[in-house]
Amino acid sequence: MKVLIAADKFKGSLSSEEVGQTIKNGILKANPKAEIVVHSMADGGEGTLEALEKAMAFDRVHLSVEGPLGKKVSAWYGLKSGTAYIEMAQAAGLMLLPKTKRNPMKTSTYGVGELIRDALTKNAKRIYLFVGGSATNDAGAGMACALGYRFLDKSAQELKPRGENLIDVCQIDRTHAVDFKQTQIFVATDVNNLLVGNEGAAKMYASQKGAGPAQIEHLERCVQHITSVANKTFGIQADLLTGSGAAGGLGAGAAWFLNAQIISGSDLLIDSLQLSEKVRNTDVLITGEGKLDEQTLYGKVIYHMVELALHQQKPIVLFCGDNHLDVSTLELEFKADIYALTDSGISVDHCIQNAKEMLEQLAFKWMTEYLTS
Repeated sequence: MKVLIAADKFKGSLSSEEVGQTIKNGILKANPKAEIVVHSMADGGEGTLEALEKAMAFDRVHLSVEGPLGKKVSAWYGLKSGTAYIEMAQAAGLMLLPKTKRNPMKTSTYGVGELIRDALTKNAKRIYLFVGGSATNDAGAGMACALGYRFLDKSAQELKPRGENLIDVCQIDRTHAVDFKQTQIFVATDVNNLLVGNEGAAKMYASQKGAGPAQIEHLERCVQHITSVANKTFGIQADLLTGSGAAGGLGAGAAWFLNAQIISGSDLLIDSLQLSEKVRNTDVLITGEGKLDEQTLYGKVIYHMVELALHQQKPIVLFCGDNHLDVSTLELEFKADIYALTDSGISVDHCIQNAKEMLEQLAFKWMTEYLTS
C-alpha cells in the first residue's frame, strides 16, 4: 500500500513536517508494511520556504529587517542562479507578534521591501514573493516605502503608511522608486480573495490579526481609498485581480508597486515538488491543516490537493484539528474521509496542547478502519 502525505501545518501546535511524520507514525503502527512518502506543504504563508528548500536547493541569505511593528527581526530568503525566493511572513508574519501586540491598524510590510531590496543588490533577476500568514493590512504600502516610493497626504507631507493611515494618502510619488523593468516578479498567494468587499483583505481576515469590528470597517475604508489612488497612479486595476486581497492586500500591492504577476502559492509548490506525478503513483492521498473553515475554500493547500486527487480519481483522507465546515459544503467540495481532533468533543485548547499524540491516534484509527473495510 502506497500513501502520500502532503499536509499543511496545524498552526499553534505542529509544523507541516511534524504533521506528516506524526500521521506516518500512526499509520505504521497499524500497518508496518505501508510505503509512505511525506512532503511538507505550505500555500505561500509561513513555512513555504522550508517546504521548497530541498526541491529548489537554494542558498539562505540572512539579514535583519523591520518587523511588523518596526522592531528589528532576523529573516532569511533563498537565492539561486539569479532567482530569489522570499517569504513575506519572515518580515511581516503574524507569528512574529504575541496575541497582545497584534493590530493590523499599526502593522507594516516595510521589512518585506527590505528583503526585496537586498535580493536586488545581489542581482536577482527573478523574484518569487510568497505571501500569507501576515500581520498586516497595508496593501503593500509599507513594502513600497522600503523600495523608494513616497506616500503624501493632502499637505504633501510624507506618511510612513500602515493599515490605519492609508486613508490619508493623496499622492504616491514614484520619483526615487526602484525600477523593476528588468526584474520578473511573481507574487504567490495563499488565497484567491479580491482586495475589497465582504470577502476582501479587511473584512475576511483582519479579525484574526487582532482587529475589532470598528477597526475592520476603518481598514476597509482605508483599502478602498488606497485602491482609488493607486489604480489611478499606476493605471492598473489591481483590486480586481484574483488574489489581490491576500496578506492584507499585499497581492494588490505587488501588482502596483512591483509590476508583479499574481500566481497560486499552492499550485507553485505542487509543481515544484512534482506532486501531480506522485499522486498518480500512490494509492491514497492524505492532506490536512489545523482548521477547516470557509477560508479553506479560497485557495488553501487542502483545496488544491483535493482537486488534484479528484482529477486523478484517488482516494483522499483529510486530517484537521477542528472542522468548521457544514456537511453540505463538505459533500459539495470534498469527496473525502475527514478526521478532526475535536470530533470526540474535546476542547480546542486541549487538542492544541496534545496535537501530536491525538493526531497519531487518529491516523492509527483511520488505517485500522481502512484495513478492515
